[in-house]
Amino acid sequence: MKTIFKIGVVVGATVGGVFGEYRPVPPTLAEILSHKPSITRDFFLTEYIRTAGNPGTAFKAYKGVKRKRLRHFRMLAKRFPTQFLAPYQCVDVRPSYLRKVDPGCILEGGLSYQTLYKLKKSDKLYLLQKLPKFSQIAQLLQILLTRDYQKILNSNRWTSFFLRHYPYFLKPVFPKIDWNRHIKDVYGVIHTTAIYGTPFYAKFFSQLNQAIVQHTPDKVKWDLALIAIRQNKIPRAIALLKSIKKPNPKYLFWLYLLTKDKKYLQRVARFNRLNFYTLYAYEAVGKRFKLITKVNHNSVKNPRFNQFDPWSVADFKRYLWQIKENPAKLKELAAQLDSSKSFALKAVVLDRLYNFNRNYFLIPWGLYRDKNLSFRAFVYGIARQESRFIPGEVSTSYALGVMQVMPFLVRHYRGNIYNQFDYRENVQLGVKELKMLFKALKNPLFVAYAYNGGIGFVKRRVLPKFRWVGRFEPFLSMELVPKSESRHYGKIVLANYIIYQQLFGNKKITLHKWLAQQRAQALRKRVSYHSREVAAAQVWDRVFQ
Repeated sequence: MKTIFKIGVVVGATVGGVFGEYRPVPPTLAEILSHKPSITRDFFLTEYIRTAGNPGTAFKAYKGVKRKRLRHFRMLAKRFPTQFLAPYQCVDVRPSYLRKVDPGCILEGGLSYQTLYKLKKSDKLYLLQKLPKFSQIAQLLQILLTRDYQKILNSNRWTSFFLRHYPYFLKPVFPKIDWNRHIKDVYGVIHTTAIYGTPFYAKFFSQLNQAIVQHTPDKVKWDLALIAIRQNKIPRAIALLKSIKKPNPKYLFWLYLLTKDKKYLQRVARFNRLNFYTLYAYEAVGKRFKLITKVNHNSVKNPRFNQFDPWSVADFKRYLWQIKENPAKLKELAAQLDSSKSFALKAVVLDRLYNFNRNYFLIPWGLYRDKNLSFRAFVYGIARQESRFIPGEVSTSYALGVMQVMPFLVRHYRGNIYNQFDYRENVQLGVKELKMLFKALKNPLFVAYAYNGGIGFVKRRVLPKFRWVGRFEPFLSMELVPKSESRHYGKIVLANYIIYQQLFGNKKITLHKWLAQQRAQALRKRVSYHSREVAAAQVWDRVFQ
């Protein structure tokens, strides 16, 4: 297949205009505001605020942001403290300047409940004196200071509020709560208990009445099953998973692990969509999976949308959202995108047209070349998950390009923030980050977690608790990764990594073999560590004989 990535985008150019040489220059405020509201426009406005020359245009850019966040106002306050520091402190009250702001700022939501809960007693007393007694925050402070649990239990509103915001405050009266009335309010606590295994709550939730449990959503039943697995209450976990109304591959896969009944693997293998669980099941039952690696025939010279232009990609997303339930329109759009300038967009449309029952693993050969096929496959696996190979992609967190490189990383590697829609620089920066992560973490799964959640997150919260060997390992450890997004991300990228290795010629690699290698390495390390411990003990004994 020939190289199909071509750069010809002028940032700020209108969709459908002439695509000349790529010019990584900041667009003017007028150019940015000429486009319809979108995540892409918010990104460019955010970058404009960061470098704005005067407070007037900076504030106009701020007003133009569709999804305003505190960080936008914080940027204004940092860049123009004389004009914006005081207003910012009013909408984001911190303990350090709590006594400097007007009490009205606090009443209007300037002080988050989380910050309020963590305030020192002296600050809570100060606020209690300053705020009107009838206000909700004053009443909340009164309860927090007096620990008036009876007032909470006597009011459905307060019980619901505390279960949602301060569940740990209710620990002394947890069993007294009317769970028929408040089970919905505790879904978040059940999830955190499943992931972190808090003993008190785990014990309580494992004893919840079955009649109450039956009315909870499938996701909550999964969390309760996870709690039961961690407590080694396997029959309860099986019963919970069997009660799930719409079993997906993950639930069926775990029924197989818990029961060792291969009929569940066969059911997983009936799903057409490739992911970690279905790949495992396909390999186990000997079923072949179908992959689509190319979707374009270049029948269109000027596609309706251009994947290299971030503004065009934003318009594409908006239009796709409008027609997502219309098969005829989706089919028409796919035909309009049959071009080397829009093949990745076409794959997205086809995926939706066929209800996500096909497996598009595109191979744009010019994306990244490396003699190390394993690393190359990993780069493709990351790019597929991050952007579906769309160079003009901008995420809600403003991650950019094919590799979805965050702006702070672009600056760290001294890249051009406006040049990230040129796939060549974007992939180069993404590969730099991946190589750094591999040097530190070695394992592709941990690198995937780190690329999504950060290396600090992996070292502090994943590695210390991750196990490769055990009754349900490493699958249980993979389900207990603290960040939900990173948890799913790691499994998807791992499956992509295996599949792209096979597509690049390594037919011997399978998910089963890869997992077996990791377990074998873990066992060798354990034996080696044990041998060192024994040797050290023998030396110690000889010294004192």
